[in-house]
Formats: sequence, C-alpha cells, structure tokens
Amino acid sequence: EQCLAQYPTIKVVLDVHRDALVGGDGEIYKMVSTKSSLLVYSNRVNAYVIPREAVGQQYETVVALAVNHMEGYRLKLNPFSI
Repeated sequence: EQCLAQYPTIKVVLDVHRDALVGGDGEIYKMVSTKSSLLVYSNRVNAYVIPREAVGQQYETVVALAVNHMEGYRLKLNPFSI
C-alpha cells in the first residue's frame, strides 16, 4: 500500500525476499538481461522477471554483484540503460 501511494504509476508490488531468488543449494542458477527485463533464474525453468524500469540505475550494481559471485557461463548480461 505504501509503495503504491508513493509511486502511483506502479500497478503491482511484489515483495520478493532474497531467499526466494535462490535455488535449493542457495545459489542463483543464471541471470539474463533482455531489452525489457532482467531474468533471475532460481533453476532451469523458473525465473523472476524484473522489468528494466524496476532495475533502473541499480543495473550496474546488480551486474557487478553477479560477476563477482557467479560463474561466467551462468551470466548473459548486456548493457542497457533507461
């Protein structure tokens, strides 16, 4: 409710906890960026789709964290800007 009041253009608010983004082994399976979103896979078939607008200026921070904590073959991250 508070987020919706603060940002009237938001239609849906998802409260996703960090633990929900990781698989059973405690690792993020894969991260992929597209023209319109960032996909965070918790396993081979399940991914959280995060709209580009929601990532905003934090995209470079997310990429840096992924590069530092994930194996390179699990990343397909393209540069994008808002």
